[in-house]
Amino acid sequence: MSSEDLVCCGSGCTSCVLDVKPSKHTLPSDVTNVFDRTYKPFVCETITQATANVFRFRFRYVSKTATTDRDRLIVPPGCHLMLRTLRTHNPDSTGNNQLQAWRAETSTGPKDYSSTSVKKPIEKYDKTEDDLYISRPYTPIAFDQEQGTFDVLIKLEPGGLMSNYLTTLSVGSRTEWKGIYGDFLWKRNQHRNVVAFVQGVAIAPVYSTLRAILDDDEDETRLMLCA
Repeated sequence: MSSEDLVCCGSGCTSCVLDVKPSKHTLPSDVTNVFDRTYKPFVCETITQATANVFRFRFRYVSKTATTDRDRLIVPPGCHLMLRTLRTHNPDSTGNNQLQAWRAETSTGPKDYSSTSVKKPIEKYDKTEDDLYISRPYTPIAFDQEQGTFDVLIKLEPGGLMSNYLTTLSVGSRTEWKGIYGDFLWKRNQHRNVVAFVQGVAIAPVYSTLRAILDDDEDETRLMLCA
């Protein structure tokens, strides 16, 4: 019997005998993930300020070649992507008004590592890249596999190299991302209860995992988030 043949009694029962879960949608075997561990072009679509120093960015995939119906943007829960930019990017480029306002308020500018008194930090998160680039890992908090978009929540640090680059972005800016990375794997109903304690932007991988669980009609895990 299909769910269309059933009639709800309207009582709002927590456990209903007529609660027939739909079959889980799976991608065809010939679907290709946009993320294949090589850098791909993404255009900044929206920029929203979430808190005083946290911004939400949405990026859309821009294919260098014609896309097909098999192309999908897929980011498993808890996994992250890598953003890179040239070290020689123009730090004075005019970006989004909110980002420029944040930069003006912090007003520290890029840190000067030319002085011997200031030790240059290790910047090579992506070990496969040469020293022409800086890179940072970010975990998407949402993505649309068919539209080819994903959202990241980023905390900007005054004087940070990547933060300095991000303040130059505006809607339409072209960026480079690759992925996916991460060993975390969630299996449906692998735990009866999940309690998560998170703080700050570290909520991103936890949020993406909890959201995936909630979006799965067949996953009955009970969740508690303490943030």
